[in-house]
Amino acid sequence: MSAVPTILVAGATGKVGRELVKLLLDRGQAVRALTRHPETARLPGGVEVVRGDLDDAEAIERALAGIDRMFFMGPDTSLPAQAANLARAARSSPLRHVVMLSSLAAEMTDSNPLALEHREAERIIEASGFDWTLLRGGAFSSNTLGWAQAIRNEATVRCVLRNIPYAPIDPYDIACVAAEALTATGHIGQTYALTGEESITPEQQTQVLATLLSRPLRFVELSDDEARAAFRRVYANQAEADGKLRALRSPEAPWNFPRPDTRRITGQRSRTYQEWAQRNIDAFR
Repeated sequence: MSAVPTILVAGATGKVGRELVKLLLDRGQAVRALTRHPETARLPGGVEVVRGDLDDAEAIERALAGIDRMFFMGPDTSLPAQAANLARAARSSPLRHVVMLSSLAAEMTDSNPLALEHREAERIIEASGFDWTLLRGGAFSSNTLGWAQAIRNEATVRCVLRNIPYAPIDPYDIACVAAEALTATGHIGQTYALTGEESITPEQQTQVLATLLSRPLRFVELSDDEARAAFRRVYANQAEADGKLRALRSPEAPWNFPRPDTRRITGQRSRTYQEWAQRNIDAFR
């Protein structure tokens, strides 16, 4: 390991993490990346890549050696357990500030699994003893990559969400907020609600992709029963599947309208879905 690495990025090969690593390097920061598979990480030169994951407290403890700031994110289902691992590992490290990517689902009053998991993970981080900043991300523009195979094979989008407007955020903009929170003052103890500035329906997103692909696409909003069947294939636990689907399809979901924090923190306009799609359209060809 390098002598004085500054910032540890967990999830460095994910959609937010990759963007964050580049932004931190551009700011002159030393970066250590935690990944399960260093051999396929394909991160920029100058990044110290270490093997491990957040399910392994010992691996976290090794990765935290010499680290005082960290970006933390993980999958919904294991986020509380990973937050607890981090809190335990950090007791013997110099870690003093964690920027955690949570979800706007934590704002929901409904006791659905998506909200409960993120609120529990946030409570663990807040009680850990180190400084924290919470980034509550809304729906990602990149979530529509889940349509890519059906678009390529059938020219069809089968949408699990309801066809109502929401404000998707480009992972790049979340990374911009994270970079600011990790390298600037004034963000400790803050919770930010991160969305895009543009409201758009899934059907309108489909039309954006159709225009960029120069081919017609059919849009289908799945019924409640069809959406439940789709989620049953992802989640083994039926109650968890139904609870998360209920949250995602809620007309009162907290990511359904634009929030000001992204622009307020970064000082720049967030990228639209059109801009995200233009940069990623090859995934749908």
